[in-house]
Amino acid sequence: VRNNRDTILLRYRVLDVAGAVVDTSHYRSDTLRIAVGSMPRGVIEASKLIGEGGHMETWVPSRLAFGSAGCDSLAVLPNTMLYYELWLVDVEER
Repeated sequence: VRNNRDTILLRYRVLDVAGAVVDTSHYRSDTLRIAVGSMPRGVIEASKLIGEGGHMETWVPSRLAFGSAGCDSLAVLPNTMLYYELWLVDVEER
Protein backbone atom coordinates (compact mmCIF):
# COMPACT_ATOMS: atom_id res chain seq x y z
CA VAL A 1 0.00 0.00 0.00
CA ARG A 2 1.58 3.25 -1.11
CA ASN A 3 -1.07 5.93 -0.65
CA ASN A 4 -4.60 6.55 0.59
CA ARG A 5 -6.08 6.33 -2.93
CA ASP A 6 -5.03 2.70 -3.32
CA THR A 7 -7.77 0.13 -2.87
CA ILE A 8 -7.27 -3.07 -0.97
CA LEU A 9 -9.11 -6.34 -0.78
CA LEU A 10 -9.06 -7.63 2.76
CA ARG A 11 -10.56 -9.98 5.27
CA TYR A 12 -10.80 -8.76 8.82
CA ARG A 13 -11.94 -9.44 12.35
CA VAL A 14 -12.47 -6.66 14.90
CA LEU A 15 -12.80 -7.30 18.65
CA ASP A 16 -13.38 -4.99 21.58
CA VAL A 17 -11.25 -5.04 24.74
CA ALA A 18 -13.51 -7.68 26.31
CA GLY A 19 -12.95 -9.97 23.30
CA ALA A 20 -16.44 -9.59 21.82
CA VAL A 21 -16.59 -9.59 18.03
CA VAL A 22 -17.47 -6.10 16.76
CA ASP A 23 -17.35 -6.93 13.05
CA THR A 24 -15.88 -9.65 10.88
CA SER A 25 -15.64 -10.79 7.32
CA HIS A 26 -13.34 -13.67 8.20
CA TYR A 27 -15.97 -16.11 9.50
CA ARG A 28 -18.21 -15.38 6.51
CA SER A 29 -15.29 -16.15 4.15
CA ASP A 30 -16.08 -12.73 2.70
CA THR A 31 -13.76 -9.96 1.58
CA LEU A 32 -14.04 -6.20 1.50
CA ARG A 33 -12.72 -3.95 -1.30
CA ILE A 34 -12.13 -0.51 0.19
CA ALA A 35 -10.15 2.65 -0.53
CA VAL A 36 -7.35 2.88 2.00
CA GLY A 37 -8.20 6.50 2.83
CA SER A 38 -11.72 5.61 3.97
CA MET A 39 -10.57 3.33 6.80
CA PRO A 40 -9.82 4.38 10.38
CA ARG A 41 -6.34 5.92 10.66
CA GLY A 42 -4.90 3.06 12.72
CA VAL A 43 -6.03 0.52 10.13
CA ILE A 44 -4.51 2.63 7.35
CA GLU A 45 -1.15 2.56 9.12
CA ALA A 46 -1.39 -1.19 9.75
CA SER A 47 -2.26 -1.90 6.11
CA LYS A 48 0.87 -0.05 5.01
CA LEU A 49 3.00 -2.43 7.09
CA ILE A 50 1.72 -5.69 5.60
CA GLY A 51 2.25 -6.75 2.05
CA GLU A 52 -0.14 -8.43 -0.31
CA GLY A 53 -0.99 -11.86 1.10
CA GLY A 54 0.12 -10.79 4.57
CA HIS A 55 -1.60 -11.00 7.95
CA MET A 56 -1.40 -8.69 10.95
CA GLU A 57 -2.87 -8.54 14.43
CA THR A 58 -2.83 -5.15 16.16
CA TRP A 59 -4.46 -3.10 18.88
CA VAL A 60 -5.73 0.25 17.61
CA PRO A 61 -6.20 2.97 20.23
CA SER A 62 -9.46 4.87 20.22
CA ARG A 63 -7.96 8.05 18.77
CA LEU A 64 -6.81 6.04 15.70
CA ALA A 65 -10.06 4.07 15.41
CA PHE A 66 -13.45 5.74 15.97
CA GLY A 67 -12.38 8.23 18.66
CA SER A 68 -14.79 10.07 20.90
CA ALA A 69 -17.61 9.64 18.38
CA GLY A 70 -17.62 5.84 18.47
CA CYS A 71 -19.47 4.05 15.68
CA ASP A 72 -23.21 3.53 16.04
CA SER A 73 -23.51 1.14 13.11
CA LEU A 74 -21.00 -1.25 14.74
CA ALA A 75 -22.11 -0.52 18.32
CA VAL A 76 -18.63 0.76 19.19
CA LEU A 77 -18.81 3.03 22.20
CA PRO A 78 -16.86 6.31 22.28
CA ASN A 79 -13.18 6.04 23.26
CA THR A 80 -12.96 2.29 22.67
CA MET A 81 -9.67 0.58 21.83
CA LEU A 82 -10.13 -2.17 19.24
CA TYR A 83 -8.20 -5.29 18.25
CA TYR A 84 -7.89 -5.81 14.50
CA GLU A 85 -6.90 -8.96 12.69
CA LEU A 86 -6.25 -8.15 9.03
CA TRP A 87 -5.54 -10.36 6.02
CA LEU A 88 -4.46 -8.31 2.99
CA VAL A 89 -5.60 -10.27 -0.06
CA ASP A 90 -4.90 -7.80 -2.88
CA VAL A 91 -3.67 -4.24 -3.46
CA GLU A 92 -4.70 -2.08 -6.41
CA GLU A 93 -2.41 0.94 -6.63
CA ARG A 94 -3.86 4.18 -7.97
